Amino acid sequence: MGKYNPIDVYLAVMEDPTKVSVVDASSGVKLNYIRTDYPIINGPIVVGNRMTLIIQRPNGTKTGRIYNLPSGVLNKTFNI
Repeated sequence: MGKYNPIDVYLAVMEDPTKVSVVDASSGVKLNYIRTDYPIINGPIVVGNRMTLIIQRPNGTKTGRIYNLPSGVLNKTFNI
């Protein structure tokens, strides 16, 4: 029999308007946090090992960001 490899499941928890904690859903352990430079207006949305959120700059510009989890590395940005 092969070795059992559990599937990692992550939660993204808003700590304040610019901070999201990454939590292991199985253990409840906080693994990392992501701090944005502007307020988060939509999200966070977690799908697999990626998290998407939308920030809004003071001039009204909205930018989507996709992060890898649990590392918190910014993977992609896009303008809305």
